Amino acid sequence: MKKKAIILILLILIICAALGFLYYKNRKAGNELTLYGNIEIRQVDLSFQVAGKIDKMLKEEGDTVKQGELLAVLDDKDYVSNLEKATADVEKTLAVKNDAESKFERNAPLVEDNTISKQDYDTLLNTKNKSKADYDGAVAQKNFAKNQLDYTKVYAPEEGIIMIRVQDFCLR
Repeated sequence: MKKKAIILILLILIICAALGFLYYKNRKAGNELTLYGNIEIRQVDLSFQVAGKIDKMLKEEGDTVKQGELLAVLDDKDYVSNLEKATADVEKTLAVKNDAESKFERNAPLVEDNTISKQDYDTLLNTKNKSKADYDGAVAQKNFAKNQLDYTKVYAPEEGIIMIRVQDFCLR
């Protein structure tokens, strides 16, 4: 009889535990919101896109930064010089292009009445086309030099905290 009572009590406890589990699992939470997932911490490694000597590092480890904030600057003297030279080349090739175009426009009608030869006309046309290509190349070189100068600065890509600040030195 004692064994039957113990078994009956254990059976009742198991049934109560199962009912309690089902109640807990299916109950409606009032204003509770349960979310499951992972919290990700992003790490961003930054560096300059061009070579050079670091001029300034504006932030220290532990500093907070906002998106777009300037973090470091390279010595940009050479990049400024390259941009100045490229700007001068654009102006020079623009002058040559304008001269070639005006000569062509002035002399193109003269080929119809044989005042100038077809060969001279072709030379003027080729000179005009070459000067335009030279000008386009100079503009592209200026844009490249401008990009290189812009790359001498590193900005924060997003809001965050500076965790590690490394300044490498390589000796050979």
